[in-house]
Amino acid sequence: MHFPEDFFIFIPIMKRVHHWILRGWCTILISFCFSVLVFAQNVTIDRESASVRYYRMPDQPLDPSYKTYSTEVIAYGGELIRSGITVTSLEDDYLVLDGYTKVQSNGDVEIEATVSDFTVTSERRETRQSKSKDKDGKEVVTFSYWMEVKYTMPVSMTVRDKSGTVLDDRFIFTYSDQRTYNSIPYKRLSDLDNYWRSSRTRELSELHKSMLTEAFRKIHETVNNTFGYIRITNENARFETIGRKKHPHYDKFKKAVDTIKKGFALMDPDKSLDVVRQAVESALTFYQSEEKQYSATDKDMSRLKHICLYNLALAYFWLEDFDKATEYAQATLNIDDKDRDAERLLGEIEEVQASLRRAKKSSRHLIQVDRS
Repeated sequence: MHFPEDFFIFIPIMKRVHHWILRGWCTILISFCFSVLVFAQNVTIDRESASVRYYRMPDQPLDPSYKTYSTEVIAYGGELIRSGITVTSLEDDYLVLDGYTKVQSNGDVEIEATVSDFTVTSERRETRQSKSKDKDGKEVVTFSYWMEVKYTMPVSMTVRDKSGTVLDDRFIFTYSDQRTYNSIPYKRLSDLDNYWRSSRTRELSELHKSMLTEAFRKIHETVNNTFGYIRITNENARFETIGRKKHPHYDKFKKAVDTIKKGFALMDPDKSLDVVRQAVESALTFYQSEEKQYSATDKDMSRLKHICLYNLALAYFWLEDFDKATEYAQATLNIDDKDRDAERLLGEIEEVQASLRRAKKSSRHLIQVDRS
């Protein structure tokens, strides 16, 4: 058979074309197989903590014109003497309104704490009998004796403004808030009696002191959560990442969460969040691009998608972009409508936004309170 001369020139070209086509299909096949391998990997989710710091907003912001506060402790029946705690120490250590200046009297806000009698409502010996066998199999009966003391001490607090308006009035402990103390057990009743005779006053004083201190800690927490302004709060935000180190995507997900952690470590209540936003930008870009590659219908792929969406929601929440945080939290719920973390985050977003509105602030950072 006679072939044109051009035919022999065409043969190498056909071979190259065939090679290119074959190589292309191989590349597609390899990529497909790799994708199948990646998504066939079981995905577990771990959580890593990133530190966050901010100013907590008061639940009920005071009148902006208020600058000072004063305090008073009212104790009946020499209660503080028996506890060994002084009025001065309670006022100095616990009756403190963060962000306001304390004055001796007639403050813009008056904090009053009332301590009622420390009362022992019950004091009795208790006994327990136990049976065991010695090495010869003989039953041995032993007794334990201890003192059981039930006690109570009502403590209340009242907060008023300079016009006499009551801003808060509540019991911290009521008479019904009864506590129980059990002494160490003794094998003989006489040993218990000797111990209690010599230690009763000291033990009751310690119980008194402990309950009083606990009450005033609660007063401090309540007053400052409700009205205090300059309260720096430290927390940990829990970001998600791939748990299995053998997963093909483990390294890049770990790199992203490490970037978040390093960036959030720069968060300072007295500085703008811009430096943090810049530090975590690459991680946010990674999550935004990555989540689009995963289907929400496949179990393992949906977990990878969940990591991306939830981390975006959580990051934007702490970066105070609440619209984006809400968008990504809702997208997380679209994958799993029973996701408690996403539900909780949506609630926190609403709560923080409401607290900022009440305080007439745009951020929980760079808070300026005029104390001049």
